[in-house]
Amino acid sequence: MRATSVVLAIVATVSVCSSLSLDSTDRVGVVGSIGASRYDATFGSLPGIPSCCSWYGSRWNLSWGVGVLVERAVGTIAGLPATGELRLGFQNLSGRLQRDEFIANVIVDDQVHPGISRYQLDATLWALSLEPVLRIPLPWYRDIGFDIGA
Repeated sequence: MRATSVVLAIVATVSVCSSLSLDSTDRVGVVGSIGASRYDATFGSLPGIPSCCSWYGSRWNLSWGVGVLVERAVGTIAGLPATGELRLGFQNLSGRLQRDEFIANVIVDDQVHPGISRYQLDATLWALSLEPVLRIPLPWYRDIGFDIGA
C-alpha cells in the first residue's frame, strides 16, 4: 500500500516593523507578521494509524511570524523613498484538518442516532525564513507600506 500526502501552505503576511535607526539610511529592528495558511491533504493512510478517511479536504488557518530585520535606503520609486530589507525569522504554519464521517446508525436508550467518526490531523510546522524585501512606504506614514519580495 502506498501512502501519498500533500500539504500545501500558502502564507500571505501583513507586517508592521519597529526599528532603531543606525544612521540616516540604515535601520535594524523587529518584525512581526500575521497571515493565512491554506492546507490541502489527500492520502490513503498514515503509517501505523488506523483510518478509513481518505480525504481531509482543505482549510485556512491563522499563521504568524516574528524576526529581525536590517533595512537600507535604495532610492525612490514613483517619488516615494524605497528601502531594501533582509528579514530573518521564525514562522508558525501549524494547522488542523478534520473530517466527520457517517459510519452507521447507533441505538442509544432505544433511540436511533447517527454514528459519526471524527478524523483529525494536527500539523505543527515551523519555518526558518530569510526574506529579501523591497519596501515602498505609504506617503503619510513611513513604517507601514507595500512589501515586494519573498
